[in-house]
Amino acid sequence: MILSVSVGVSFGILAAWRTGGFIDRLLAAFSALGYSVPVFVIGYFLIYFFAIRTHWLPLQGYAPIDQGLGLWFVHLILPTVALGLGFIAFIARVTRASMLEVLSEDYTRGTVRNSVREAMVMKRRESSHGYREGTSGATACRSRSE
Repeated sequence: MILSVSVGVSFGILAAWRTGGFIDRLLAAFSALGYSVPVFVIGYFLIYFFAIRTHWLPLQGYAPIDQGLGLWFVHLILPTVALGLGFIAFIARVTRASMLEVLSEDYTRGTVRNSVREAMVMKRRESSHGYREGTSGATACRSRSE
């Protein structure tokens, strides 16, 4: 969940910052695919690419933490990524929508118009709002999965 929230909020803020650009369209496609493709299909794709084709990660199994922290971590990468992609996509969508809503407010447009750099406005004001919305989206994801 920590990985999903941190990556999802970051993707949502990035997509809202450059609305209509290449990054926004790319992240919108990722969100649509990540949320609509079933987890087992994502899992099969990740296994095929990262375990069978490239041999970067183990195909199956579990290593207890007492056998080594690195081995334990490597065995958890594929399940974590497979299960987290749907949540990342959902949180990115919610964060992007809330950021666009806040960026269209009068006080935000007035701040940007008064020669305050857009990056500073994003960093100081809207990113905290987007983070709140993204974490509330994470709560919705958690309740959906239970």
